[in-house]
Amino acid sequence: MSDLLIGVAGRTLLVEVKDGKKPPSKRKLTPDQERFKADWRGQLFYVDSVKDVPTIVNAMRKSVMWV
Repeated sequence: MSDLLIGVAGRTLLVEVKDGKKPPSKRKLTPDQERFKADWRGQLFYVDSVKDVPTIVNAMRKSVMWV
């Protein structure tokens, strides 16, 4: 499962927050997360900080595909 569930304009997506301060090798998904990702049919975003989430939300609001 992911860390955050975001709903904007009638759409829902999942966000996995990885610690951007760690090296890439330490930010890998766990085996359970890999299985979930393989089965999830919706959108899933990966960010290095929760501070990146407003950027995703703003993009969702502006994007034509979300209308």
